[in-house]
Amino acid sequence: AAFKQVVDRVATAARIVACMSDFIRENDLRRTLGLPPERIRVVPPATPSDLREPAATADDVPLPHGLAGPYLLYPAAFRPYKNHAWLVDALALLRGRGDADWKVVFTGIHACPPDLAARIGRLGLDPHVVALGKVSRPVLEALYRGAFATVVPSLYEQGSFPVMEAIHCGCPAVAAGIPSLREQFAALGDALPYLDPTEPASLAPIVDRIQADRAGFVAA
Repeated sequence: AAFKQVVDRVATAARIVACMSDFIRENDLRRTLGLPPERIRVVPPATPSDLREPAATADDVPLPHGLAGPYLLYPAAFRPYKNHAWLVDALALLRGRGDADWKVVFTGIHACPPDLAARIGRLGLDPHVVALGKVSRPVLEALYRGAFATVVPSLYEQGSFPVMEAIHCGCPAVAAGIPSLREQFAALGDALPYLDPTEPASLAPIVDRIQADRAGFVAA
């Protein structure tokens, strides 16, 4: 409630309010906050310029913690709407198939929260979930390049820089099928798979699709 009050106050005082998608403009800024359309600007995000093209050499920054084998990357702060628990549950299902030594790598400003750590322990996934905390941009680039895929299962977003950055670095990306992300990446068509952020089982078929045609997803 306190956060909403601050947002209401700041948005009301601002001359211009920017957002990243038409969905956020209509649902959050106009419908929820009641802002007039003339004070809203939609500014589509761009990939940060510090990340190199996929053809660049990647041997100057090693992967941390000796990461090896197929891993799914999720670079996001530990906030409830980021839906990290979904990816932990999806990992348990993937590993249950026994076809690969799947891992999940989290990055973020803070350490893994206690409730998520407890969930990881209950599922017997402690050796297979790596929470790196905050990493440098060169290390993040190396993580993108080494990942089997970047997975963003968020329940809410304005837009997704991790999806953009992953694709830029030649890493297949998978995004939650929420309206704002479908809007942001509509131009990619079927080249960007969408997961169901309420159903962890939705990830395994997408992983199989990427395995069957990884080059096609990287080229996207």
